[in-house]
Amino acid sequence: MTRRILLVALAAAACARPERDAAAAVRRYDDALVRAYRRADAAGLAEVATADEVRRVTALIDLKSAARLVLESEIAAFQVDRAAADPSGTAIAVETTERWRYFDRHLVPGEPPGPTFESDMKMRYDLVREGGAWKVRSVTTISNRLAPSPGTSGPSR
Repeated sequence: MTRRILLVALAAAACARPERDAAAAVRRYDDALVRAYRRADAAGLAEVATADEVRRVTALIDLKSAARLVLESEIAAFQVDRAAADPSGTAIAVETTERWRYFDRHLVPGEPPGPTFESDMKMRYDLVREGGAWKVRSVTTISNRLAPSPGTSGPSR
């Protein structure tokens, strides 16, 4: 009986590991996203996202660059609400609750930064195994509550 309980516990732990790994991959993706927007270069996302997702983010970065802006952002809070693998174990959906602070920094000298915003978001990240690692394939905003933050520019440090 004790052996059976131990086997069930080990099986449960083994099943939970891919979900934990995928949840950690989402956080790495978010951190890489912050760097990509700050540097106006999505190349670093290739380690944590599929080629299609990198292209999607590149298009958004290009829009900012064309407007002579850089998105400065920070993740103020991050919580994994749910992570569930598909039956084949080749894909995982991760749902999170996140709080972001961000503002647009002008590339034109002398222009003041745009207003700082805070956004409370519920997100869904769909991940796939690629090259032995979990990578973000797509991102969906489930809900977003946006409100100006107390300051007028720049994230709090």
